[in-house]
Amino acid sequence: MFKCVEKLKGQFAAVWVALAVAFALCVAPVLGGCAGDNGTAANDGTQPAAEEQHGDPSQAPVNDGADANKITVNVAVMSATDEGAALFQEDMAVDAGTTALAALQATGLDVKVEDSQYGPYVTAIGDTVAEGNSGWTYTVNGESPTVSANETVLNEGDQLVWQFVTF
Repeated sequence: MFKCVEKLKGQFAAVWVALAVAFALCVAPVLGGCAGDNGTAANDGTQPAAEEQHGDPSQAPVNDGADANKITVNVAVMSATDEGAALFQEDMAVDAGTTALAALQATGLDVKVEDSQYGPYVTAIGDTVAEGNSGWTYTVNGESPTVSANETVLNEGDQLVWQFVTF
């Protein structure tokens, strides 16, 4: 009988590990992705730790060649109170390798960022502060990246949209 109990303990442990892994894979993207291998913020958002590329370079507008190290991206920050209105929307020339977080910070809007166990977290844009089940999230070309904004590298022609949501 004790062998049967020991066998069941081992099976429950395997189920527990599988549930923990599934939970981690589901929760990390919702909270903004993971910061890096060591669990700390990888950097200030200007250099990617684990790059996620967006856009199809063959479909992107061609840079006019004025500066080979610059790309053009469209950045929009949507209002939390006036649905459909943009606090900021502009085509911006940014350095190649710019991340979604660095592009947001380059808008000139008042952006507050705090380090979290998952990487930098945007706590406020202007007067709109993340709290409770509400916060700032972003998409690139209409898709939600699976990593935090300081790890999402933008490409020529990308459409970056930051919006305030309630989960």
